[in-house]
Amino acid sequence: MGDDFADKTLQNNFPSVDRTEKLLLNEPTSKWFDDIRTPAKETAADIVNKAFAAAVKEITDRCGKPGANWQWGKFKRMEIASLSRQPAFGSGNFESGGTASTVNALHDGHGPSWRMVVQMGPKVKGYGIFPGGESGNPGSFFYNDMFKTWNEGKLKELLFMQSVSEQSPRIKSTYTLTGK
Repeated sequence: MGDDFADKTLQNNFPSVDRTEKLLLNEPTSKWFDDIRTPAKETAADIVNKAFAAAVKEITDRCGKPGANWQWGKFKRMEIASLSRQPAFGSGNFESGGTASTVNALHDGHGPSWRMVVQMGPKVKGYGIFPGGESGNPGSFFYNDMFKTWNEGKLKELLFMQSVSEQSPRIKSTYTLTGK
């Protein structure tokens, strides 16, 4: 496809993801798969196989023989940037299986800021986690205290009070706001 879009003077755009999927599934012999720089007439299968072989070669060159080093997190390191974009306040590099179009949507220093699962039933329970911590203050003990748990894909049970009078040993302090 790159051969058809190489001329920068033309107003050509690469096809959208959904159009590319339609071409792959329904039009595998479309002219868009043919590399006009070669004498052969390529199909979608030819281009996919060529791309796969190139990807395997690149990973092998970078990571060696197939094995533990081929894990996505080792190949594509991730970092979560702080809101201030100061490197010292970010997460630092870590291994993660996520990328932009996956459930664990990590991309360019940011990703899901909150994960939550709610268990419905007679007594509703919630589970959640922040990627860093509850505080935005880098000097706080709660700035990144949840990072390890978040990175492992785990959740913590949330405090979900059923009434105003309910008590919990998890409550550290309370504030009462009045309208006066």
